[in-house]
Amino acid sequence: MISNWIGKRLPNKWRKSTRQNLVYADLDISANVWLGKRFITVVAFSVAVFLFCNLLLYCNYIISAIFTVMLSSILITTFVIKLYLKGSKRAKDIEEVFPDALQLIAANIRAGMTPDRALWVSARPEFGSLEKEIRRIGSEMIGGETVEEAFSNMGKRIRSNILKRTVRLIVEGIESGGEIAILLTETADDIRALQLLDKEMKANVAMYTMFITFASLGGAPLLYGISTFFMEILSGMTSSIGAGTMATASEAGMKTMSINAVVSPNFLFKFAILVISITAFFAALVVGLIKKGDEKQGFVYAPLFVAMGLLVFWIVRQAIMGMFGGLVVL
Repeated sequence: MISNWIGKRLPNKWRKSTRQNLVYADLDISANVWLGKRFITVVAFSVAVFLFCNLLLYCNYIISAIFTVMLSSILITTFVIKLYLKGSKRAKDIEEVFPDALQLIAANIRAGMTPDRALWVSARPEFGSLEKEIRRIGSEMIGGETVEEAFSNMGKRIRSNILKRTVRLIVEGIESGGEIAILLTETADDIRALQLLDKEMKANVAMYTMFITFASLGGAPLLYGISTFFMEILSGMTSSIGAGTMATASEAGMKTMSINAVVSPNFLFKFAILVISITAFFAALVVGLIKKGDEKQGFVYAPLFVAMGLLVFWIVRQAIMGMFGGLVVL
């Protein structure tokens, strides 16, 4: 298989990282195959973009190459972030129902079931992704692994610090001779308390999220929209006044000094678009960090934030031009 052959020849660091992310996302595919398919897609996409720029848009080779590298980098980042977010979403879904599963397992153990039987019976469809993990743990225990080993293996398959700490506490409690049913029940209560505290913290920082969103999507585009428009007015007025002054001074035999704008309106307009895009992008990362506890979650909001920031910038400019357009010196 060509994709597998290509994947094997990519850097070992990439393959190792991808293998772990595929485990977190619970995707039954080889890391070599996954990387190979994406590599083929990126190469085909790069060739198509380069030919489009060079042959249809008549760009020179350097511009076409730069544009191709930029779009290909975005595509690669999209693949990586999508895989990462899939694993993070799975972990978040498991965290939500994990306390209920622990209490159900504890209830089955109190009813007289063996730990492996209690685990197997506790696998319910309403647990979603956790159902498969519970069945996997039960199968490992039936296959001869201990409760500690089975739970430890589950912690390695899920990208969740809460779950890993919980599993470590359960394993340490069992190894120290604690009662499994009581240990699971108390652990479930602790997780619920932690989840409630996390929700309260998110509610408390909601004001910060609103402030960051307003500043990046409202304040910055508004200020840049006003400044770029009035820079155009100032540039036009400076040119007219400078031309008139030089003509008068020349007639009077006086020395003149040309007046040139330090920053051209066109440069400021492009600078404003760049800064608004960068500001909105990093604001999305900060919002992801505040809401989800992981800045990488902000990549989901980034395209919307950038689009909204630029849209507000365009609306502000159009509104000001409608009100003061007559002042622009052509």
